[in-house]
Amino acid sequence: MPANAPEFGAPPPATFESRSASASEARQLLWLAAAVVVVTACLVALALAYLRAEAIDTSERLTESFAQVIEEQTTRTLQSVDQNLQITATRLAQMEQLGTLNEETARQLLRQQLQSMPFARVLWVTDAQGRLLHETGEGHNGTDLSDTAYFKALQAAPQTPFLVAAPVKSKLDGFWLIPAARPLLAADGSFAGTIVASINPLFFDKLWQSIDLGVGGSVSLLRKDGVMMMRSPFHEPSMGKNFGSGLVFTDYLPKTPSGHLQNVSTIDGVSRLFAYRTLSAQPDFVVVVGQSFDRVLQAWKRLAVLVGGIWLAAAVGGLVLCRFLGRAWRQRAQVQAQAVQAAERLRLATDAVGVGIWDWDVSRADQWYASPTYFTMLGYDPQEGLADRAQWLARLHPDDRAPVNTRIQAVLAGDDVPYHYEARMLHADGSYRWISVAGRVLARDANGKATRLIGVRQDITDRKQAEAALRLSEENLSITLQSIGDAVIATDATGNITRMNATAERLTACPLPEALGRPLTEVFRIVNAQTRAPAIDPVHLVMEKGEVVGLANHTALLARDGQEYQIFDSAAPIRDRTGDIVGVVLVFSDVTEQYRVREALAHSETRYRALFEYAPDGILIADANSTYLDANASACRMLGYTRSELIGLHASDIVIPAEVPHIDAALDSIHMQDDYHREWQFRRKNGSVFSAEVMATQMPDGNLMGMLRDVSERKRAEAALREAVVHTQTILDNIVDGVVTFDDRGVVESFNLAASAIFGYAPQHIIGRNAALLIHDPDSHFEEDYLRHRFSSERPRPANISREVQGRRKDGELFPVHLSVSRIFRNGQAHLIAIVRDITQQRHDEEEIRRLAFFDPLTGLPNRRLLMDRLKQAMVTSARTGKHGALMFLDLDHFKLLNDTQGHDVGDLLLQQTATRLTDCVRDGDSVARLGGDEFVVLLEALSANSREAATQAESVATKLLEAFKTPYSLNKYSHEGTTSIGIVVFMGEYDSMDDLLKKADLAMYQGKSAGRNTARFFDPTMQAAVAEHDAREKDLRRGIAMREFVLHYQIQVNDKGQTIGAEALVRWNHGRKGMVAPGQFIALAEQTGLILALGQEVLETACAQLVAWAKQPDKAHWTLAVNVSASQFAQNSFVDNVSRALAQAGANPKLLKLELTESILVHDIEDVIVKMTALQALGVGFSLDDFGTGYSSLSYLKRLPLDQLKIDQSFVRDVLTDPSDAVIARTILALGHSLGLSVIAEGVETEGQHAFLMEAGCDAFQGYYFGRPGPAEALG
Repeated sequence: MPANAPEFGAPPPATFESRSASASEARQLLWLAAAVVVVTACLVALALAYLRAEAIDTSERLTESFAQVIEEQTTRTLQSVDQNLQITATRLAQMEQLGTLNEETARQLLRQQLQSMPFARVLWVTDAQGRLLHETGEGHNGTDLSDTAYFKALQAAPQTPFLVAAPVKSKLDGFWLIPAARPLLAADGSFAGTIVASINPLFFDKLWQSIDLGVGGSVSLLRKDGVMMMRSPFHEPSMGKNFGSGLVFTDYLPKTPSGHLQNVSTIDGVSRLFAYRTLSAQPDFVVVVGQSFDRVLQAWKRLAVLVGGIWLAAAVGGLVLCRFLGRAWRQRAQVQAQAVQAAERLRLATDAVGVGIWDWDVSRADQWYASPTYFTMLGYDPQEGLADRAQWLARLHPDDRAPVNTRIQAVLAGDDVPYHYEARMLHADGSYRWISVAGRVLARDANGKATRLIGVRQDITDRKQAEAALRLSEENLSITLQSIGDAVIATDATGNITRMNATAERLTACPLPEALGRPLTEVFRIVNAQTRAPAIDPVHLVMEKGEVVGLANHTALLARDGQEYQIFDSAAPIRDRTGDIVGVVLVFSDVTEQYRVREALAHSETRYRALFEYAPDGILIADANSTYLDANASACRMLGYTRSELIGLHASDIVIPAEVPHIDAALDSIHMQDDYHREWQFRRKNGSVFSAEVMATQMPDGNLMGMLRDVSERKRAEAALREAVVHTQTILDNIVDGVVTFDDRGVVESFNLAASAIFGYAPQHIIGRNAALLIHDPDSHFEEDYLRHRFSSERPRPANISREVQGRRKDGELFPVHLSVSRIFRNGQAHLIAIVRDITQQRHDEEEIRRLAFFDPLTGLPNRRLLMDRLKQAMVTSARTGKHGALMFLDLDHFKLLNDTQGHDVGDLLLQQTATRLTDCVRDGDSVARLGGDEFVVLLEALSANSREAATQAESVATKLLEAFKTPYSLNKYSHEGTTSIGIVVFMGEYDSMDDLLKKADLAMYQGKSAGRNTARFFDPTMQAAVAEHDAREKDLRRGIAMREFVLHYQIQVNDKGQTIGAEALVRWNHGRKGMVAPGQFIALAEQTGLILALGQEVLETACAQLVAWAKQPDKAHWTLAVNVSASQFAQNSFVDNVSRALAQAGANPKLLKLELTESILVHDIEDVIVKMTALQALGVGFSLDDFGTGYSSLSYLKRLPLDQLKIDQSFVRDVLTDPSDAVIARTILALGHSLGLSVIAEGVETEGQHAFLMEAGCDAFQGYYFGRPGPAEALG
C-alpha cells in the first residue's frame, strides 16, 4: 500500500432511476395501509361509545343507592339527637322539681347523656334570655348565646319541637358545630330556654367516608333553602354558605324530591355525577351524593386506552413496516456517502491545526498510513513517505530512540501502558524538532497483542522552548527573592498563594509547600495592632484599584504559631502581556522592634502627662530662679490662675509678703538637699490666703519641681473635730445603749452613762482598766493578744465583732448582752468602739415565744408542730438504723362529761396531771405531745428491728400507761377515776406519711373505744380497708341520691277481714351498676352520714304524691300509707314543717299518712317528741310505733305519746308458733296496745299458721309475704 493511500474506499453512488421506482412502490403501500387504518378506527369508536353510555347508566343507579343509604343514616342520627335531648330535658325538669338540680349535678347528667351521643361534642342549656346555664364543659357559665340563630328561632316559635340550625363556629371552643336544639317550656307553656347538642360535622365526615365513593367523591347535607350543613370531604369555607342558586335547587328539587344530574361542583370545580334525595323524616334537608365523573369513566377510559393502544400499535406497525421497506436502500447509500465526507472533513481539520494522523496495521506486514501533515511538519515530502520502521527510528534523536522504542514494544506486547511520548525528531533541514505522539490500540489478536494502532503527531518545539525560558526565569526570581530581607508573597488573582520567600516563611511560620494554593487568611492574618480589627485584604485592594497600595499604620501580622509582628507593607499587581492583572505580590517589612520602642516612649510620655495633669496635689515647674515654667490643673485651681497666667510668674508673686524673705533660703535648701518640706502661706489671684504643704526637689535638667497640698480644709476639720468630740460625748451620754471605747490592747478609754447603768461601774472606776472585766465568755477573746492581732492597724481589712456574749456586772451577776465592736483610726492608731445592749428581757420574750410556738401552754408538752418535726426525724432515723418506732394516740374516756359537769378548771387540772403521768411512763428519748382537747400522742423511738418484738415493746409501754390511769386523780376537792383508750401503730422508715401514721393510730384508738374503752388496740389494715370501703359507699350513696336512683316499693297491709287497708312505703336503691339494692345495705350508712335526712325527705314527698295518685282510683282512695321516719330526721327542728310542706305540695290527705317511729326516738327529748307528734296529729297525720318490744321505750312514755298503732316486730312473729317466749311477747303487745286504745299490726307474717295465731290473739292488721311481696305501685292489686 502506498504511504499516502486512503484507508477506506467509497461506495458507488445510487442512480436516479432506482430511487424513483422505489418511491412509487412506497406510496402505493402507504395508501393501502391508510385505508385499513380508517376502517378499523370507525369500528373501535362505535364500540367505545356504547360502553361509555353503559358505564354512566350503571354509576347513576349506584349513586342513587348511596344517596338512599346516607339519607337513612342521617335521618337515624337526627332522630337519635332529638330523643336524647327529650330525655335530658325531662331528667333536668325532674331534678329541678326535687331540688337536686345544681351546676355539678347538671354537668354530671349532661356528661352521662353525652356518652350515648357519639355524634355530639357538647351539650348545653340556656335560660329564656340566652345565658348559658349548664354545659358538659366548664368555665363558660353565663356566656350570652342570645344572638345565635337557633335561640332566636326557638324564642320566636317555642312550640317548634326540634330545630337543626345552620353550622356555626362555637363561641365556647371555636370548633365548627351543627346546633340541634329543643325548646324548654315552663309549666304555663311559655319559653323557658333551650337545650342544645352540638353535632360534630366531622362525625358525618367519618361516617360518610365509610362509603366508598372513590377519589373525588363527595357527600353534602343541605337545607331546602340551599344552606350547606356539612360536606365530606370537609370543606370549611362552604360551611353555612348558601348554594340555593345551584341546579339541584332551581331545576330539579322543585320537580321531584329525588333524582340525579351531571354538573361541575362550584366548591372544588370537579365534574361529578350527582344523586340528590330529600330526608323522609326531616323534609327540610336534602342529601346530595356525587361521584367524580373521572372515576365513573375510569374503567371505560382504561379500556379505551387499551383498545386504542392496540389499534394504534397495529396501525403504526403496518405503516412503519411499509415505510421501512422503501427507505432501507436509500439509508445504505446515504451512510456510504457520509463516510466518505467524514474522512475528507477529518483530513482538512487535522491539516488546519498542524496535527498529523497515522494508522499502523501491524498484522499486515507493518502497513503504514499517514496524513500529509504528518510529513510536512518535519519538512518532508508526503509522496516520499517512509520506507520502513528502521528509517522512522533513524530520524529519532539518539538519546530518545531507546525510551521510545521500549514504550512502543510494551504497547504492542499488550501491556497496560498509554501510547504517548515526547521526543526529538530530525527535521529535513538537519535540526531536531520536539514532537508529541499519542495513539490508541484499535485491535488485538487472541493473545492480547496489538494488531492495529491509530494516533496523531504534533510539533511541540515552541512549547518546549517556552518552558525552558520559564524555568530559567523562575530560577532567577527565586535567587532574587531569597536574597532580600523583606518578606515577599505572590498570589494569583483569587488570592491563593503561588510563591513565598524564606523571610515570608519565617514570619508566617508556614513552609511554602503547605502555603501553596491556599488563601492568605489560612496562612496568616493582618490586623490593626491597636483595635485588633482585621485589615482590608491587600489582594482585594489591588484587584479593585489596579495599582500599588500600602496598608495603614499600626498593622500587625499574626502568624500560625501565635507570634505577632509589627509590619510595614505594600502590595502591587502582577500583569500579563496584555496588561491584565493575573496576581498580586505583597512585600512585608518587619518593624516590630521599632514599633515597640516608639510605643514605649509614647506610653511613658502619656503616663507622665496624666500623672502631672490629674494629680490631686498642685505641681509647679520652675527654673533655678523660681520663675514658673509650667503648672498642672490642681495648682491652677488652688491659686485661681490659668496655666498661661501662672507661666512667667515668680514665687514671690503667689505667696504672702511675710513669706517672700524666706524664698532664697528655700532655694538654697533645695539645691543643697534632695527633698524640701515646709508649710507656706499662699495668696490666690483674688487675694484670699490659704495654707499649703510644699514638697520640692531639683530635677536632672536643673529645673525645680514643687508639689502643693492645700491643708486649709484639714485645719478646719481638726477644729471641727475638737468641737465634735464634745458634741459626741453629749450624745453618747444620752443614748440607751452602752458605748465603750478602748485601744487595741483592750484598755478602756471612755464609758458612757448607759454603760455605767448596764455594768454598774462609774466611768472613773473602769477607764484605764482592761475591758475583759466586763465580759464573761472564754470564747469572746478579749485578751490583749487577741485584740492586738485582730484590730491592729497593720491589718488591711475592716475588722468588727457582732455577737452575743455573757456580760459581768460589777457585783458579779452574769447577763446576756449583744456586743458590736468596730475599729476606727485616730492619729494613725487603731481604737475600738463597743456598742453594748442588755438583752435579758429580749431573751426572756424570745424563749416565751418559742415555748408558745412549740409547746402546749396548758401542759407544757410539745404541741402538734413540734411533734410532727420529731416524728419526721424519728422516721428518718428509723430508715437509717433499721429500727422500728411506734406512735400511740390517746383519748381520755368521758372527758367531755367531766368538763361539762365539773367545769373547765377541773378539766384543765386533769389534763395537766395526765401530762405528768404520761411523761413519767416513757423514756427520756421518747416524746409525749398534746394535740388539743383530751388527745395525747406518745412517740416511741429506737424499738427493736424485729417487728414482733417492736410491737411487744410498744404494747408493754401501752400497758404501763393504762396502769398509770388507774390511780385516782385528785382534782381540787374532787376525786376522779379516769381511763383512756389507746391506738398504736408501729412504723419502719418513711413508707407512710406522717399524716397517715396519725390517721392509723387514730383509727386504732377508736377501735379501742368501740371495744369498751380503757384499752389499747394496734392498727389493723382491715380496719383501714373498712374505712376506705365506708368512704366509697358513702360517695356512691351521695351519687345515688343526686341521680334520684332511689324508688319506693309498697307492701300491702290487710285487716282482720282480709281487706287491703293500705301499704307501707319501703325504699329501694335502683343502682346503676348493682341493680336493686335492699334497705339493709344502705339505711345504716345513710344514718351514719346524715344522708338519711335528704333521703327521708325524698321518700316522704314521693309517698305523698302516691297518696294523691291512689285518691284518683276508687278502689284505693281509702288506703293509708305508712312511712318510716328515722330518729335523726324526726329530731330536725323543721320536721313538722317538712311534713306539712310535703303534704301541701302534693295535695295529699293528711289522714291517710301514717308515720312509723322507732323506739330509738324516745330515748332523746321526750317532751320535744310529744310536741312534734301533737302538732302533726292536729293536721290529721297518724303515728305507728315500729318494731315495738325491741327497744328501750318506757311504758310511762308510751301512754303519753299520741300514737294510733303499735307494730309487732317480725322477730317475734317469725317464731311465734315454735318459741313460747315469742308467743307470750306477741300476746302481751296485743294486750298492751288494746289497753291503751291502740290498734296493733303484725309485720313479717309469712304463713297461714302465723296468721291464724295472731287472728286468734286479736291482732287488728297484718303485713308480710303471706299477703304480698313489696313491689312498685303499679304492681299492687
